[in-house]
Amino acid sequence: MSIRAFRAPARWPTFGYRSAPVQTSFSLRRIISHLIENELFFRDYVVHYTNASCILRDDYRDPEDTGDGHFSGWNAEKRAYEGDSWLYKGDDLSRPQRDLTLQDPQCVFKS
Repeated sequence: MSIRAFRAPARWPTFGYRSAPVQTSFSLRRIISHLIENELFFRDYVVHYTNASCILRDDYRDPEDTGDGHFSGWNAEKRAYEGDSWLYKGDDLSRPQRDLTLQDPQCVFKS
């Protein structure tokens, strides 16, 4: 069977598509918060094999910190982000500073 045999329908069924992502993301956020608050995650894996323990630069800010709903690095004139503040602390990108306790306020896990 070739790829040409598969044709997209003229109109994809929506099944409430517009409202589903909001409900899904809210539910997922609640599940993740529950797992973190109750420490129901595999800490050794998260610390050693993800970027959760990496420390972000001091000039990185969340939308809650900036007060304007944008992450740090937002350029209003260009209507785009400049990602310099999103880099990790450290000498180079391949060896970022890490906090294995996940307690540093600039730790990806905390941010």
